[in-house]
Amino acid sequence: MNVETKRTLRKWRLAYIDPLQRSVHRAWSWWIGELMALMPQGFREAIERRNRRLLIEFMGSELIILEGSADKVQVLTRVSAESASESLADLSRRARDTALIVPSDKILSKALTLPLAAEENLREVLSFEMDRHTPFSAEQVYYDFSITGRSAERQELSLVLFYAPRKIVDGLVEVASSHGIPPTAATSREAVTQQFTNVNLLPATMRTVRPKAVNRLNLALSCLAVLLLVTALVLPVAQKQYLIVTLASQLEEQEAAAGEAIRLQREVEKLAQGSELLMQKKQSNLLVLQVMDEMSRIVPDDTWIDRLDINGDEILLQGQSSSSAALIALIESSPVLHNVRFRAPVTQVAQTGSERFQLSANVVWTREL
Repeated sequence: MNVETKRTLRKWRLAYIDPLQRSVHRAWSWWIGELMALMPQGFREAIERRNRRLLIEFMGSELIILEGSADKVQVLTRVSAESASESLADLSRRARDTALIVPSDKILSKALTLPLAAEENLREVLSFEMDRHTPFSAEQVYYDFSITGRSAERQELSLVLFYAPRKIVDGLVEVASSHGIPPTAATSREAVTQQFTNVNLLPATMRTVRPKAVNRLNLALSCLAVLLLVTALVLPVAQKQYLIVTLASQLEEQEAAAGEAIRLQREVEKLAQGSELLMQKKQSNLLVLQVMDEMSRIVPDDTWIDRLDINGDEILLQGQSSSSAALIALIESSPVLHNVRFRAPVTQVAQTGSERFQLSANVVWTREL
């Protein structure tokens, strides 16, 4: 990655990423505050106690133990710095961390301006240039820094370097450790405001900070949020799956019922068809009897029929009559026969003198005998 690309990325970080991080930090702090306000008083006080720092301050020959935060502290006890007869380990276990307050005359500070590119490895840069900015080398001091400003236009980084001789800090740490309260941070008070500086002179190997109760709470809440999210994602799917299985079971039952209904309907249709066929057979016989009865009623005594064929709604008559022409008028007078016509020429029978005829007529079927 070339220098120009690094500068471009650094500008983007200064313009976008850093403000976003600060906004996220403010939002996180607000969320934690609102969450704490909703908790029961006893639980909130317990968390606040676990988040308090144990402060060790030297005052002459006394070791003053304080507890609190940056805004408010209270004195817990005073012990002799020279005598380690009293153990304060219980106090240390109750606090989130233990901070050693280095006397203001034992810690030094210096405002520095460095190239903006040095921020990526700022601690290493300060270590390399310690002897140029201070009377000590990096091996002789414990140090930390506080960034006070960045300038993307001038490509400059403003900071304050805090440092103290290792011999002095190690001696104070040893005294505190002899009382059962080994410090995990080394800070100082500002000379004017007496506020604690936001620095830790101790190296990373000595910063054995115990996890914050709030961090554990946040972890538990995060796990709960993940669990709720997974539940919110999985539960609708499970409900839909259950609904699908239920509907599928109901559909199978309905399909079985519908199949049984179709089977019964087909049986009913078959029975109806059989009944209709039987009725047709019965009706056909009745209609034949009706035609024969009608012909017996209208045919005169001098006429007899040799053959009677019924083909649907048409009948064919063949026989002998003394007057075939008069026979047509008689048959037409019947309410069930019409459209009477000869189907063949009329012939004379020599032996009897009668006429042989062959005629047809259409039948108007009725359901009554």
